[in-house]
Amino acid sequence: MLVKGYTDLSVQTPDCRVGVPVWTANFRLDADVTHLFPYINAVVEDAVYHENHSCIIFSLGDRNCSLYPDRVKIVPFLDRDEIVDFIGKLIDFLNDLDSKKDSIEPSFKKYKPPAPVIEIFKLLPKTNCKKCSYATCMAFAAELSQGNAELEQCQDISKPGNENSSILKSLLE
Repeated sequence: MLVKGYTDLSVQTPDCRVGVPVWTANFRLDADVTHLFPYINAVVEDAVYHENHSCIIFSLGDRNCSLYPDRVKIVPFLDRDEIVDFIGKLIDFLNDLDSKKDSIEPSFKKYKPPAPVIEIFKLLPKTNCKKCSYATCMAFAAELSQGNAELEQCQDISKPGNENSSILKSLLE
């Protein structure tokens, strides 16, 4: 058994939800679970694996979990009993995953935040020519940032020898 228990449980209720008890639980696990992140990423739909922050964010049932090597933050809860009950379920989930990891293909796909729109915009020609099919270069930059447009749509950037083209390509990768 990888995780046997937890310590340092703290519970917070945010002040911004007056009259609505939404509790957040923070606690430490008694084991480092970093090696399970790629397996969680593989089995939990819409998990977000942050390698740089060494955490994975995922939903387990109707709870949002932020899992770090040996600590956890989970929300929402209505009371302390729900928290204690769910911690047991999370520990069971982690231990079960650890015991089955040899039969699971891990997913090492990491979350990559979108490129900042303003950084993309700075590298565009700023002519608002509309040849890319967008009204402005800023609108085109926003769509590039979200992956909804292709750099090749901008005829000025696509011209051979344009220095900004390679910079933009690396920014958007």
